[in-house]
Amino acid sequence: MIRIERLTCVGALGLMVGACASAPVHYYTLLGTAPPTRSHMASQLWLDVGPVGVPSDLDQQAMVVRQSPTRVDVLDSEKWASPLGEEVRSAVSAQISSRLGAPDVHGLAVADGQPGVRVSIQLRRFEAWLGSRVLLRADWILTFVRDGRRDWVMCGGQFETTATDTYPGLVHAGQQVVAQMADRIADRIADVELHGNVGTVPCNGGGRTHDSSVQ
Repeated sequence: MIRIERLTCVGALGLMVGACASAPVHYYTLLGTAPPTRSHMASQLWLDVGPVGVPSDLDQQAMVVRQSPTRVDVLDSEKWASPLGEEVRSAVSAQISSRLGAPDVHGLAVADGQPGVRVSIQLRRFEAWLGSRVLLRADWILTFVRDGRRDWVMCGGQFETTATDTYPGLVHAGQQVVAQMADRIADRIADVELHGNVGTVPCNGGGRTHDSSVQ
């Protein structure tokens, strides 16, 4: 069983309560500032990065930091700018869109017959260890819509990088693993667009493909 501790300021004395109330809250984002390497030619596909599935204990604004194999701390003074799932979705969307030159049309209507790809991501693990590392494991499905067909491929991956012993350093490591995942997804989309068949370009680390007519 994993023990969860919520780190808040609680004090019996008025002075202590006042000090806790004035403690600043820091907000962070997984959206990186460094532009990714862009493809030499713009993609002809539209992109739709859907909501990211996240384990319920992680999908919140408060940062969840791993302290041991059985304990995590939920930090009320160190928060994401939005719930973790939306942070990951925004970062992945920006990375892939910039890499491929493809607009993200999530939430918008798309013209019939225009080819595109829908990205569905399920986060399995997102472990942040202060002063050690950040680990991300996820599965994703890419659904290519074109020529009256829907062809999909399911892939997955695990990404890890070292982290410093500061919260900004931990966030930077988080940005890196999310960017690594987005790059893996973008590479797969570009390969399928180039070769024209989801079955000709296997996932890194394995996966499944499926071809079907649009219903």
